[in-house]
Amino acid sequence: MLLRASICILLSNAQPAVSSGLLHLKLNCIVFGDDSRHIFPVDVERTKTVGDLKNVIKITKKPEFDHVAADRLELWKMSDMMPKVKINLNDIDLRNAIIDGGVELHPLTELSDVFADGIERGCIHIVVKHPAIARHIPAADRRIAYLKKGAGSPSAGAKPSAFSTKQDQQEYLCNCPRRAADPVPITLLEPIFAEFMDYCQKYEPIVHDNDFVLQLSEKMASFYPNELVRMNTFRQVLQDYGIILNASMVGSTRCTTDGHILSTNGQFVLMIIEGKNEIGSGTAEPFMEAMLYYRKFMEDSKIEMARLRSFIPCIHIIVFGACISFSGSVFTEKVQSNVLVPIIPLFWHSTDLRMQVMAARTFGALKIAVEKLTKLYSHPIPTLEPEDPYLKCPYPRSYTNSTGFIQEFSYDETQILRD
Repeated sequence: MLLRASICILLSNAQPAVSSGLLHLKLNCIVFGDDSRHIFPVDVERTKTVGDLKNVIKITKKPEFDHVAADRLELWKMSDMMPKVKINLNDIDLRNAIIDGGVELHPLTELSDVFADGIERGCIHIVVKHPAIARHIPAADRRIAYLKKGAGSPSAGAKPSAFSTKQDQQEYLCNCPRRAADPVPITLLEPIFAEFMDYCQKYEPIVHDNDFVLQLSEKMASFYPNELVRMNTFRQVLQDYGIILNASMVGSTRCTTDGHILSTNGQFVLMIIEGKNEIGSGTAEPFMEAMLYYRKFMEDSKIEMARLRSFIPCIHIIVFGACISFSGSVFTEKVQSNVLVPIIPLFWHSTDLRMQVMAARTFGALKIAVEKLTKLYSHPIPTLEPEDPYLKCPYPRSYTNSTGFIQEFSYDETQILRD
């Protein structure tokens, strides 16, 4: 808990607590981790808030804090119940004087309340903790620039006429047209997708899986007056299966999905559903629309997303009438999306057990993939470092040798694959 502390250093001639004046406070501040040579004063009106003080500190610390938003600063004050620490400023690194018990200041708190008893001379009154300033990482910069361009409205952007114009610059690596592709498939970038495809082949359905696909086939083979009713039915059937989807707005936008699943902390989207009432209905292409929604989810926190050492995987379910398909998206330096399994018609003949088993295996694999994505996003994701390998480096770091043992390895250097 050493980071969350503030200190007060008493000099040999320390004075009792006094006011800095009726209208202004003169506060001695230091950035956590700096030594005593870098103590700096700030003048601020007593009637201002802690949030205002953050702005004053940011200005005072130019240019060091130029790339740090004022609201990201954490300010700490010593608790009144804590003993004062007598140290020699010339001998001891200030970091070693920080002790537990500091009080974090809330942005809306007025400074007149924080220093209601006045301030003590010869003390450090505020310890400033700022987030680590990211080093220049070209890949992260390119990611940020890409997200800043914006996806626009997914329903409008997924119209073939609009989407084809974007694809002149290969805005989305989705193999439409064929040149808009990356030589490395998403199954080599994210193991969850590769494992999903494996489970689609080898998963052994249980009674619950078979009952589910029969119910899904029964519901989806029916006709509906519009897309809204069809997708409401689809979400309800999946909810009975244990996959709960939320059809709501994307972040702060006015765009609403046909259904999606967010991570526990609400920062990442695990799954996006896009549906059309029937094949050919509507003006937007559903595969493209799902990709645009995926990009839309990342735009609200574009800087944080761009700096993550992750491909930020998301699985898509595409529904059009009584047909269904599954694809996945990752974020390298562009949105990259690949189809994962063939389209499954849900209006199979009642004697077609092969088609029924294929559907049951696919949805069983889907449940496993959702669990893995939930687990992936439940842990902190590290940020990119300049020394990290190229973003599109495939994920494998181990293999099983001929004796059955797992052999780990690392990449000494990487080379960008070309078509």
